[in-house]
Amino acid sequence: MSAPRSARRLAVIAAHAENMTIGRGGGLPWSIKPDFDRFLHLVTVADNIDCVMGRHVFDELTAMKKMPLTGGENVVISSSMAQPPGRELPDRVTVLPSVEAFLSRPAGPNLSYVLGGSRIYSSLMPHASLLRLTHIHAPYDGDTFFPAYDLKEWAEVFRRDEVRVRDRKSGAEVDLTFIDYIRPGSEIKLAQDMSSANQPSTRSAQDMSSANQPSTRSQD
Repeated sequence: MSAPRSARRLAVIAAHAENMTIGRGGGLPWSIKPDFDRFLHLVTVADNIDCVMGRHVFDELTAMKKMPLTGGENVVISSSMAQPPGRELPDRVTVLPSVEAFLSRPAGPNLSYVLGGSRIYSSLMPHASLLRLTHIHAPYDGDTFFPAYDLKEWAEVFRRDEVRVRDRKSGAEVDLTFIDYIRPGSEIKLAQDMSSANQPSTRSAQDMSSANQPSTRSQD
């Protein structure tokens, strides 16, 4: 049976290891540039993109000087931040106390990216129509995990492999798959919302030639 969905246009974006790890100690267990480049490209490619995240993701992006992240509304779900007196917030940042408060608002026309962390992913994935994932083909130790999803409920619409990509945190080389799934019968318009997935590879020609020889996010 398909999961219930709200009328809003939600897309989950995440990277997970083969054991579903997405975080460790409040941060990412890896530092993989092609994954982060794709993430930034997808969420900032147009001004009419919103995003929703938990407090820890907001804090991490703020520390990176990436807030506000998208050109639309940046929603932070945090009961503590919603309490007065509250924090001084960047432009276009809205704080809501709960996922229920987010879902109870009227749905707007913008695509909203769900950035994590794990509790936000678990709560909003049943309402999402699009998954934009990076599969990291290696196990990672962690304390935060991406929720399970049933591929019978999703149709693959895009895939690109990246091989022998360097994890700058561990120094190891890992293989990646960028993969997008759409929920059949969704309101997502492929031409508008999916074409940006077909961006050129961020890897250099030298990296690609050598690869051909005998290849959001932490807790909310």
